[in-house]
Amino acid sequence: MPTNEQIQALLDEYVTGNISTGDKALLLIWLNDPAIAPQIEELLQQELASGRYEADPYPGVHTRLHARLQAVMDATIQADVTAAPPSLLRRIANNKSWWAAAAVLIVLLGAGLYWVLQPTAQTTIVAVPETDVPPGGNKATLTLADGRVVMLDSAGNQVIQQGNTTVRQQDGQLVYDAKALTTHSSQLTFNTLSTPRGGQFQVTLPDGTRVWLNAASSIQYPTAFTGSTREVIITGEVYFEVAKNPGQPFGVSILPFKGRSGSRVEVLGTHFNINAYDDEEALRTTLLEGKVKVSANVKNGSQLAAHSSQLLSPGQQAQLRNDKLSVINNPDIAAVMAWKNGSFNFDDKSLKEVMRQLARWYDIEVVYEGKVPSVTLVGEMGRDVPLSKVLAFLKGSRMHVRMEGTKKLVITN
Repeated sequence: MPTNEQIQALLDEYVTGNISTGDKALLLIWLNDPAIAPQIEELLQQELASGRYEADPYPGVHTRLHARLQAVMDATIQADVTAAPPSLLRRIANNKSWWAAAAVLIVLLGAGLYWVLQPTAQTTIVAVPETDVPPGGNKATLTLADGRVVMLDSAGNQVIQQGNTTVRQQDGQLVYDAKALTTHSSQLTFNTLSTPRGGQFQVTLPDGTRVWLNAASSIQYPTAFTGSTREVIITGEVYFEVAKNPGQPFGVSILPFKGRSGSRVEVLGTHFNINAYDDEEALRTTLLEGKVKVSANVKNGSQLAAHSSQLLSPGQQAQLRNDKLSVINNPDIAAVMAWKNGSFNFDDKSLKEVMRQLARWYDIEVVYEGKVPSVTLVGEMGRDVPLSKVLAFLKGSRMHVRMEGTKKLVITN
């Protein structure tokens, strides 16, 4: 059992807004423990009656605090609890009086965080499908210049000969033989690497440039970069680490789709991410290292005008939205790079944004019955978990979610 001093310390941290993720999760776990909750309620009532919290700079904080502690299935709190285990484990290891929290934590981890806290009357229950939906993985299709199609997956290791070019599949990536750089041909040939929904893959291009493809993405590239520039074409979401060669600039083209004008990225540096899905509201190019110039045809009134360009420095993002090109400073790089690092990042994301990610990664259809719930989500979790774990993570967001079969996710308000 925690002491009054331990509970008081967490309440003080919460009221002042200085509470850590781990401590907030622990406070909520205690509130849902029948043996500890009365102790917390008594302390809270004493502090409210004494007026000690009235000096807090936030008006009415005691009312909000009390309501927040009762709303144990709020989506924000759900994410905090999910992120809390490492912090809790550290505290448990350093203080044996935290044994009760350790016991609760073990239960949570064993249950896959499905029943994290007791639901309130306002909480909706997520129905987990009888046959779970596995996460995506390393799989892609390589279409060669001569029309041959090669299926790729995470387990395959094979060598593909294409004229003077040798392509090796090594587990979840393709590597082009560096000797392809010396190949000179009057006819340039192109390969296309495509990932399906539920797939991802890596490729090292003939010049040594490393490329990561997210789900439902593609890249078209030559089997040898022999001209004055290195040019590729992409769809979907792709991350680049470009091999430096100032004498042969690298360019990435994104073709127009669904009324959106196309754009081009001229690479003056190395590391950048392009999100060009046709169902996203904007085309985003985010620079991590070096410099890139983003160009696009933009609108002047109702007419497309001459093309516009923006030069990006590290930590900036170019957005092409409604045929208007703008630059965003200090975008959330962790959120941009989460997919490449094997995670979902839901921080400050709308429900529809999150569901578009899940639909692509789990190869499911998301259907909304009635009005789309107006919720903003937070938290981060690995992409290597089955769909049921993600649904459990999201189940506190005041919405009804059910699976119909293994391909259709239905959401109602």
